[in-house]
Amino acid sequence: MNPTNSITTIVALFATFTGNTTFAYQPIPRESGWNGSVIIGGMYMNYASNMVSGIKILDFSEPTIGSLNTAPAAENTVTGLFKFDIKYNFTDSRTQLFLGDSLEDLARFDYTTQAGVLHELSDKSIIQLSYLFSGIATEVWSDPYVVNQPRSVTDRSSSGFRLGYSKIAGSGLELDASFREIRLASERSGLEQLGLNASSARLLSREGYLMTYRASYVMTAGQHFWTPEFIIDKFDSDGAAMAYDTGTFKLTHNYNNYRFSTFTTITIGHSEYDQANPIFGKVQEDDTIGASFFLLDRGLFGSPKWSAMASIAYLNRDANMDFYTSDITILAVGAVYSF
Repeated sequence: MNPTNSITTIVALFATFTGNTTFAYQPIPRESGWNGSVIIGGMYMNYASNMVSGIKILDFSEPTIGSLNTAPAAENTVTGLFKFDIKYNFTDSRTQLFLGDSLEDLARFDYTTQAGVLHELSDKSIIQLSYLFSGIATEVWSDPYVVNQPRSVTDRSSSGFRLGYSKIAGSGLELDASFREIRLASERSGLEQLGLNASSARLLSREGYLMTYRASYVMTAGQHFWTPEFIIDKFDSDGAAMAYDTGTFKLTHNYNNYRFSTFTTITIGHSEYDQANPIFGKVQEDDTIGASFFLLDRGLFGSPKWSAMASIAYLNRDANMDFYTSDITILAVGAVYSF
């Protein structure tokens, strides 16, 4: 699969680490001042992709592959986990400024940071406007299609904006849209070893514009919360063989009591691409399935500000061309400090 789509589907898993698997906005506190949270922990990851190398501080896959006709080999990684968000609240105006990792993008190995503003309207609905930018650059292969010799790494970055509207008219309805420009420092797909001509290589370009639209509805039943979510991703790539439309359905169950919170999510999705791939001679299609479970235990160290967390997540994207298949399993534990 192309790196934009691979990154997009993989990271939705990391959102479970914060106990917020939907894009739901939390109520603005009634007291002015600072608040936020920090997550510190560790994780084990088993990851397979032919397109993504890693991030600046961590490698996920090997630089050398032996064939373009086989699925990627899985790599095991143990690393630290860190996430933060900082907010400042203006109680009188019911406005909040925030800076932190974007939950939706963190789980895509996109490491997008967002800075923006929330505002609560008179009907208690909340609107959000934020600027998105790459916090830590994702590393992909400049030409992923080189075999039997090391591939070169290049940075993938993105920037754009997000607009959201939640708790609409006092209901559980939430809508969200984002627009981002995707750029690679060096895009050489198909040029280094395959020797594709300029027009064919152009079809493999992974740069372009990613638009994401979300709609979800939070349903409450006592201490249980059910959230169906529909997501449409449209990647208007410079390369028509890499341009795609994806439809995804997610269902999340959240349980809360005075001590524990759990989040269980299932994900299914399907992607269709615009034109035939010049290397494999057919149009790419992907099917995605995933599941995750998150547990938050409050009162760690005997303090209401500390919580323990644990999470397990799995996601598989099965493409009709083995080269683009990807797979990830994540186990994570850590501590959450809220202030």
